[in-house]
Formats: sequence, C-alpha cells, structure tokens
Amino acid sequence: MYKDISELSDELLDFIKYHYPGRFLTEDGMVDFRDADFYNLNLTYMEFIDCDFTGAEFRGTNLDETKFINCILTDTCLDPNNETNGRLHWPFPPDEKGYVKAYRTRIFARTCNEYEHRVLVDGETVRAKVFSTDENTACHPGLGIWPTFVEAYNYSLGFSAYYEPLANTIIEVKVHIDDIEEAGVPYYKKWRCKEFTVVKGVDII
Repeated sequence: MYKDISELSDELLDFIKYHYPGRFLTEDGMVDFRDADFYNLNLTYMEFIDCDFTGAEFRGTNLDETKFINCILTDTCLDPNNETNGRLHWPFPPDEKGYVKAYRTRIFARTCNEYEHRVLVDGETVRAKVFSTDENTACHPGLGIWPTFVEAYNYSLGFSAYYEPLANTIIEVKVHIDDIEEAGVPYYKKWRCKEFTVVKGVDII
C-alpha cells in the first residue's frame, strides 16, 4: 500500500498524468482506478501494483503481458468470480466430472502476471493469476488452449523461429469446462482457460 501518490513508479505516475489526471489514493492506500474507462487502450507491458480497479472497463483493451499485482478487480471482466462461456461454445462435451481434452504447445511462453520461457512437464498444473471473460478481445489474460491438435499445431507454427526445436511440440491437457473462455472476433478466435493439467505429449498426425 502507498502512503502518498509520490511513492508510485515513474511509469505509473506518467500513465496517470497522461490518461487519468486527478486520480489519487483510496482510503486503503491503493491507486484509485475505480470505474475508470480503459476501453481500447494499449496497456501492454504495464505493471499495476496495489491498484483498485473496481468497476473499471477493460473490454477491448490490449492487456498482452500486463501485470496486475495485489490489485482489486471486482466487477470487471477480470473478476475471478465471473462465469465463463465454455459450456456454450466448447465444441466437445465434457466428461462426467466436467473435464475436457484440449491441446497447446509444450513450450510455455508466459503466464498472465509474469513472463517466462520454459518447458511444461507431464502432470504439471498451471493456473492463471489473472483471467479475462471478455469474449470479444483475444489479447486478454488467460492460458492458451485449442480444442484440436490441428488448431494447436497450426498456431504453433508462428513461434518456430523463436523456440526451436520444441516450438511445434504439442501436448494434451485436461481442463474443466467452466474454466474455459472463447474470445476474439469471428475471423480470429482464440481459447483461454484459468487452469490446466498436462496429460502427455502428442505426436504429429
């Protein structure tokens, strides 16, 4: 928590001065972004620490690699209590416990609040620290998955130059249907989830 707004990082202070002049701290010592409108802003690489975003508008906002650390996200599309649209749009029915089979790359490029490159191992469970239920925006927090091997493999081809030789190594993961969100526009659909468990590697077919 902050005692004075001068304690904020230069990046955050500049952001406030440029986009939201007059924003101060809440009674709890958090940066007051309550009901702020971030619609269509590019917040890529921004780092928000101890901010209250209650009721803020993030739809259409580029949140690729944006960090939210100790932030309040109540009543936003990033609220962890939001319902997902997975049961409406996932193309395959879940099993009796509500789980579905999905596919993704074994290379793990990033989580929602940190950036890392590593190799996922069988049996590992990964959970998103921040997750979006804005179904109209693809560049929002969540763990990327695909309903089919072919979709996952085709998507992986764009990363070959960076992550060889594991760029196109696809794995099967286990995901609960209620942790899945379909997002994007009709010509560019993506899937993200809150959590998955790695099951096994899948050979090219």
